[in-house]
Amino acid sequence: MCLVGGSVPSGNGNGTTAGLHTTNISVVTPNGTAREIGTLRFRNYNSIRGKYIIQSSDVYNGIVTARCNAASQPTTAPYDVWRYAYLKVVAPQQNVWFSDRRQVWFQNDSLLAGPATYELDNVPATVVGYDIQDPWNVQRVAPTAAQTLGSTARRFVFPDASAQSTHRLLLADANAWLVPPAAAHITFRAIDAAKPNFVIITHPQLMKSAGGVPNAARAYASYRASTAGGRYDTLMVTAPQLYDQFHYGERSVIALRHFALWLVNSSTAVQTKNLLLLGKGIGPGTQTGQTYIIEGGGILADYTSRILGENGLDLVPISTASTSDNFLSSDWPNNNFVARMPTGRVPATSPQEVMNYLLKLQQHEEKLTTYNAADPQTWRKN
Repeated sequence: MCLVGGSVPSGNGNGTTAGLHTTNISVVTPNGTAREIGTLRFRNYNSIRGKYIIQSSDVYNGIVTARCNAASQPTTAPYDVWRYAYLKVVAPQQNVWFSDRRQVWFQNDSLLAGPATYELDNVPATVVGYDIQDPWNVQRVAPTAAQTLGSTARRFVFPDASAQSTHRLLLADANAWLVPPAAAHITFRAIDAAKPNFVIITHPQLMKSAGGVPNAARAYASYRASTAGGRYDTLMVTAPQLYDQFHYGERSVIALRHFALWLVNSSTAVQTKNLLLLGKGIGPGTQTGQTYIIEGGGILADYTSRILGENGLDLVPISTASTSDNFLSSDWPNNNFVARMPTGRVPATSPQEVMNYLLKLQQHEEKLTTYNAADPQTWRKN
């Protein structure tokens, strides 16, 4: 277990224990009682690790529950505050194939001479072994009868895996196929990458009616193509289109980067391409719907848009934890972080928000051509 200090405790009042965290470590038994197994003492914002032996009875249904408590809280602030860094449990595992298992991969770690050899009980006859150390030369290992376990067990011998050569190994049920989604016909859009100089990446959710127009995102593109909007050669695509055309159908910001680099590499030396991301994006380490920034920790991947999907919010994805859209067109692999396409974003989640921004933009650009020092410019006020 590893803990990290989150405060500088005030101590017992005489200064002798100021800054000292004293944390009792307990394991919760299946009947709900806590049994103390150790104490960690560390200072200020330091981290500390402790290693303890637990009993087999502490593991219930494959779960171990640990609890930490401050041994004694100071009577005045700042109090003894800390947080979990991680908890790691090492326990022996039965050599048995679980009924809900489709496959399991592992690495050989035996110090015995000869090929890595494993026996598992309750193994279906359809389970086959594979040495996947070299993905271009996968070795199939057929099971044989077990020699140390019962009649339902199987033995797997991996000839190239030994104490001198650690390999990645896989056991997989050949009858438990991964079933992909149904195939769908996709037609790629024909795009002249050299032609446009104002590119919009949006989302179908924003291509609906609002403010008296049938397609809010299209209205924005039409304005940029008009004389009042700068007479740009506009190109509008959607993020889902780019997933299919530039990233094999997988929803990823990498699709947007591939698209942006393709546009940049198709530009002439005198051409400036502008990029507008018309749609909100959720940071990859942010929980969907979260309105605050997590400090000093993270969240489970299962709670991110990567797993949960767009949820009507992650419409035009964001790059990395730094959430910089310069990621799309900059040459960051060579330490050049300047966007090669001037890039902006309107974090809209509805067609009406797109129209609200477009109206204000039109008012702003109209005033640029008809500036009057006496005009109070009330349109700037919300």
